[in-house]
Amino acid sequence: IPFQTLTNSTTSPLTITITANATINGCVGPNSNYTIQVYPTPALVVTPSIDTICSGTNILAQLTSNILNTTYQWIVIPNVNITGATNGSGATINQLILNSSMQLQNFSYLITPVAPGPNGGGCPGTNATLNVWVNPVALVTFSLPNQTICSGTASQQVNISSATNGAIITWTSSIPAGISGAAASGGATIPLQNLVNNTNAPITIIYSVSVSTNSGNCAGTLATYSITVNPIPVLS
Repeated sequence: IPFQTLTNSTTSPLTITITANATINGCVGPNSNYTIQVYPTPALVVTPSIDTICSGTNILAQLTSNILNTTYQWIVIPNVNITGATNGSGATINQLILNSSMQLQNFSYLITPVAPGPNGGGCPGTNATLNVWVNPVALVTFSLPNQTICSGTASQQVNISSATNGAIITWTSSIPAGISGAAASGGATIPLQNLVNNTNAPITIIYSVSVSTNSGNCAGTLATYSITVNPIPVLS
């Protein structure tokens, strides 16, 4: 019986029976059977096979196969900026992932399915890869420190930036009673404003700044900026 490379294209073990006999001087001996059992190898489906998540959230992927009782093992192809991804096994990958950088990062899981095999062993199938993109928690910086001005004068323009590429920056202001000339909302710039304090005490305008990633719309760290407007004294 020669060496043979056998493929089982079904989802259940198949048995090949080889019948042989010997003949001498025209006399045929009894048949003898030899069997080869061929187990199938599993096909692996990873759902999803590519995912984009926010830092501080879980990667959740389901592993399925066309063969019953298939088990799954995975190893992580690491990225130094990513923590929380570990080697493991099971039909679900569910891990809390953190991106320690300010940029979009990528890492992968290399997954191997193993179907039941002969003598209690296993038959491994073809590996599959789960690619994961992890958005950062974006931060903002202000071009100027908080300002204090006199009523009736102009504030300085403040540029708001982020180290995260493509970050989306917006802000809204909390304008107290007694202040006029303040802008209510904006984007990456708090503009020059002619601010008037109509009271006899200092008033502070608070600008609440939100930042999110362009990919995945992942919220960053909230920040605030303030402009305090001192009143003009009236002499009597």
